[in-house]
Amino acid sequence: MLRTTVDSVVSFYGSFATRPDLTTNQDILQDLAVALLDKGTTERDKFQIAEELESRGAEIRFHSMATRIAFSGKCLNRDVTPVIGICAEQLRKPSLSEDEYNKVLPRLQASVMQSMESTGAQSGSALRRLIFDKNHPNFAHAPEAEMEMLSDTKLADIAGYYRSRAGANEFVLVVVGDFEADDVTKAVSTGFGEWPDQNVSRKYDRSPVEKSGSPVHIPMRDKQNLDVRIGHAVDVIRTHRDYLPLYLGIFILGGNFSSRLMDTIRDKEGLTYGIYAQLNGVSSEFCGYFLVRATFSADTLDVGIRRTNELIAEFAENGISPEELASKKKTVSGSYKVGLASTGSLARTIGTNIISGLGAEYVDLFASLVEGVSVEEVNAALSKWIDPDKLLTATAGTLGT
Repeated sequence: MLRTTVDSVVSFYGSFATRPDLTTNQDILQDLAVALLDKGTTERDKFQIAEELESRGAEIRFHSMATRIAFSGKCLNRDVTPVIGICAEQLRKPSLSEDEYNKVLPRLQASVMQSMESTGAQSGSALRRLIFDKNHPNFAHAPEAEMEMLSDTKLADIAGYYRSRAGANEFVLVVVGDFEADDVTKAVSTGFGEWPDQNVSRKYDRSPVEKSGSPVHIPMRDKQNLDVRIGHAVDVIRTHRDYLPLYLGIFILGGNFSSRLMDTIRDKEGLTYGIYAQLNGVSSEFCGYFLVRATFSADTLDVGIRRTNELIAEFAENGISPEELASKKKTVSGSYKVGLASTGSLARTIGTNIISGLGAEYVDLFASLVEGVSVEEVNAALSKWIDPDKLLTATAGTLGT
């Protein structure tokens, strides 16, 4: 619990571990289950719950993560007890009705079909299939395969999965705002106090399998601007000592409009509309990947990819300058602080830090930790973890005329 000076407003963010078995497509079951959590409980239908939340000006949302289910909410401090109670009811007693499932399924299928028309979504998921095997949480299903899995899924499978996984498994709840601690404690105790743990041991790969392969292209009609994704796995988890130096180094490479990639590939050479780099998909339990995303025309595609790869290789070999690091430290720390401006974002950040193994206090330590990173640490991390010879490429769009 963290009290703030925002008058009368309370936000909360929580999650619990589920660790779906990815080899049996339990990630799809989890996505479907989460989509049903706000569609009524065994005690009240969705209209009764919506009416109560709306009358209080409150909101509750549910989110499916790779290995957890998360929830968040906001309300006035006088409504903390009933709103947390509703959230607990939705999580612990969802109706998971056939009628609601028949409404939710077409919406999820429509979302997948929409992603099939997005060059960014297509190239992004294709790269994740190049980098990771199916048993890694960063793997992405091909949309055609996801459509087939959605069509084959039965409500009984969803209900069975959720009831076997939902529980106080590594349960985390962060409450931020203007509240009375006793009210929050009583509400959480009443709503979640007797929620049992489930056996959710890890069944997925922590580290990547070493992979190589030829570039993959997803042909799409009438998409003259092609999205490109370039990257490779990075065997670093969130608590690894190299994470922050590597994060800062990749941010200098492509984190914003003043990055190396933007300056060269976009501004000086005019090859792209936009190009960015990031360290993606890293958690406390599994590694992530180095990702460069860019948009090129068909005419500039080949030279754009070649120049991007050349710049990555040069960057990994030669590293950064003290001036670059000093400038980007200010940017990263400033963005982090701006991101904590609302009670909701503050609760989410603290909750994410906790499940990442960093602790609640990390929210106050981040800026000083960033400031303490040296040029030598960044360059060592870049040299160790960015390997130009391992880069994999996926593109999506229309080639030629």
